[in-house]
Amino acid sequence: MAIPASTSVWPEMMDPYDILDFVVDCSGMLEPNELIASHTISLLAEASALGLVINTTSPYATTVESGTSIRVWFSILPAEQGNPAFNTSATLPMELVITTNAVPPRRKQRTLAVKVGQK
Repeated sequence: MAIPASTSVWPEMMDPYDILDFVVDCSGMLEPNELIASHTISLLAEASALGLVINTTSPYATTVESGTSIRVWFSILPAEQGNPAFNTSATLPMELVITTNAVPPRRKQRTLAVKVGQK
Protein backbone atom coordinates (compact mmCIF):
# COMPACT_ATOMS: atom_id res chain seq x y z
CA MET A 1 0.00 0.00 0.00
CA ALA A 2 1.31 3.44 -0.86
CA ILE A 3 1.68 5.91 1.97
CA PRO A 4 -0.75 8.83 1.41
CA ALA A 5 0.88 12.15 0.50
CA SER A 6 -0.85 13.82 3.47
CA THR A 7 0.84 11.47 5.97
CA SER A 8 2.40 13.25 8.95
CA VAL A 9 5.94 11.94 9.47
CA TRP A 10 7.71 12.59 12.76
CA PRO A 11 10.85 14.65 12.08
CA GLU A 12 13.08 12.58 14.40
CA MET A 13 14.41 9.38 12.86
CA MET A 14 14.49 6.33 15.10
CA ASP A 15 17.35 3.79 15.11
CA PRO A 16 16.03 0.19 14.91
CA TYR A 17 17.62 -0.56 18.30
CA ASP A 18 15.88 2.40 20.02
CA ILE A 19 12.82 2.39 22.25
CA LEU A 20 11.46 5.90 21.73
CA ASP A 21 8.38 7.91 22.49
CA PHE A 22 6.70 10.19 19.99
CA VAL A 23 3.89 12.65 20.66
CA VAL A 24 0.88 13.10 18.38
CA ASP A 25 -0.52 16.60 18.85
CA CYS A 26 -4.23 16.25 18.03
CA SER A 27 -5.21 19.80 19.00
CA GLY A 28 -5.59 20.77 15.32
CA MET A 29 -8.18 18.00 14.91
CA LEU A 30 -10.28 19.15 17.87
CA GLU A 31 -12.92 21.85 18.24
CA PRO A 32 -12.60 24.37 21.12
CA ASN A 33 -13.09 22.64 24.51
CA GLU A 34 -13.12 19.23 22.84
CA LEU A 35 -10.89 16.41 24.16
CA ILE A 36 -9.81 12.94 23.08
CA ALA A 37 -12.21 10.43 24.65
CA SER A 38 -10.59 7.35 23.09
CA HIS A 39 -8.10 6.41 20.43
CA THR A 40 -6.59 3.50 18.51
CA ILE A 41 -3.29 3.29 16.68
CA SER A 42 -2.99 0.47 14.16
CA LEU A 43 0.18 -0.38 12.25
CA LEU A 44 -0.14 -0.66 8.49
CA ALA A 45 1.31 -3.69 6.67
CA GLU A 46 4.64 -2.04 5.83
CA ALA A 47 5.29 -1.21 9.49
CA SER A 48 4.32 -4.66 10.74
CA ALA A 49 6.46 -6.39 8.10
CA LEU A 50 9.57 -4.52 9.31
CA GLY A 51 8.89 -5.31 12.97
CA LEU A 52 7.57 -1.99 14.29
CA VAL A 53 5.89 -2.48 17.65
CA ILE A 54 3.66 -0.14 19.64
CA ASN A 55 4.67 -0.82 23.22
CA THR A 56 1.70 -1.25 25.54
CA THR A 57 3.08 -2.24 28.93
CA SER A 58 4.29 0.01 31.71
CA PRO A 59 6.42 2.08 31.65
CA TYR A 60 5.98 2.28 27.84
CA ALA A 61 2.19 2.32 27.58
CA THR A 62 0.53 4.76 25.20
CA THR A 63 -1.06 7.67 27.09
CA VAL A 64 -3.32 10.62 26.38
CA GLU A 65 -1.76 13.82 27.70
CA SER A 66 -3.80 16.91 28.57
CA GLY A 67 -6.68 15.46 26.58
CA THR A 68 -5.25 16.78 23.31
CA SER A 69 -2.12 14.74 22.56
CA ILE A 70 -1.08 11.10 22.60
CA ARG A 71 2.34 9.78 23.66
CA VAL A 72 3.18 6.49 21.95
CA TRP A 73 6.29 4.33 22.44
CA PHE A 74 7.82 2.41 19.54
CA SER A 75 10.44 -0.29 19.14
CA ILE A 76 11.52 -2.74 16.45
CA LEU A 77 11.34 -6.50 17.05
CA PRO A 78 14.85 -7.86 17.75
CA ALA A 79 14.63 -10.22 14.75
CA GLU A 80 14.18 -7.21 12.41
CA GLN A 81 16.66 -4.75 13.96
CA GLY A 82 19.39 -5.70 11.46
CA ASN A 83 17.07 -5.64 8.45
CA PRO A 84 18.84 -4.10 5.40
CA ALA A 85 15.78 -1.87 4.86
CA PHE A 86 17.10 0.22 7.77
CA ASN A 87 20.54 0.80 6.17
CA THR A 88 19.18 4.02 4.68
CA SER A 89 15.77 4.57 6.20
CA ALA A 90 12.28 3.16 6.01
CA THR A 91 9.05 5.08 6.53
CA LEU A 92 6.71 2.97 8.65
CA PRO A 93 3.04 4.04 8.52
CA MET A 94 0.19 3.65 10.98
CA GLU A 95 -3.41 4.78 11.30
CA LEU A 96 -4.61 6.91 14.20
CA VAL A 97 -8.33 7.08 14.97
CA ILE A 98 -9.56 9.39 17.71
CA THR A 99 -13.06 9.73 19.12
CA THR A 100 -13.83 12.99 20.86
CA ASN A 101 -15.92 13.85 23.89
CA ALA A 102 -18.31 15.96 21.78
CA VAL A 103 -22.02 15.14 21.86
CA PRO A 104 -22.45 13.38 19.54
CA PRO A 105 -18.79 12.27 19.42
CA ARG A 106 -16.65 13.10 16.42
CA ARG A 107 -14.38 10.43 14.95
CA LYS A 108 -11.28 11.39 12.98
CA GLN A 109 -8.66 9.28 11.21
CA ARG A 110 -5.12 10.27 10.18
CA THR A 111 -2.17 8.38 8.73
CA LEU A 112 1.11 8.90 10.61
CA ALA A 113 4.58 7.51 10.04
CA VAL A 114 7.91 7.15 11.79
CA LYS A 115 11.23 6.92 9.92
CA VAL A 116 13.58 4.17 11.06
CA GLY A 117 17.21 3.95 9.96
CA GLN A 118 20.64 2.99 11.21
CA LYS A 119 22.31 5.92 12.95
